[in-house]
Amino acid sequence: MKYKLLLIFAAVGLSGCAGMQYAMDNYTNVKVVSFTSPSQKTGYRIFDKPAENRLMITSSIGNAMGQGALKGLTLMDTTPPEILFEQAAVEYPASTGRTCVSKKAFLIVQPQFEVQYDCSVGAPVAATSAPIQTAKPS
Repeated sequence: MKYKLLLIFAAVGLSGCAGMQYAMDNYTNVKVVSFTSPSQKTGYRIFDKPAENRLMITSSIGNAMGQGALKGLTLMDTTPPEILFEQAAVEYPASTGRTCVSKKAFLIVQPQFEVQYDCSVGAPVAATSAPIQTAKPS
């Protein structure tokens, strides 16, 4: 499992030691789920921790490789908008039968986000209107 997470980091060409360390410390032993957002028709990899009401979301390996290649050719940031990651992150619990709302999203390492959610509210799954924060969770 450790190697799968390392492969994601290498494939995307990520940097940022603190963020990578946070992801390794918190998501190394979490089962990876491939998920396609119904609204976006885009693939993601989800590392869900339902007991902690949080997940890490990143582009699928294929999408990440394409984004990395395009970035290498154009020297431009090819990361999809952050709001798309949060939208997919709140669609995922619904696909598992949970009704949840997003509480906070944090950039861990480009383009991986941690999304904290709440399934106790019984409200329809929806993203919050608050902007995604880029500070690391404490």
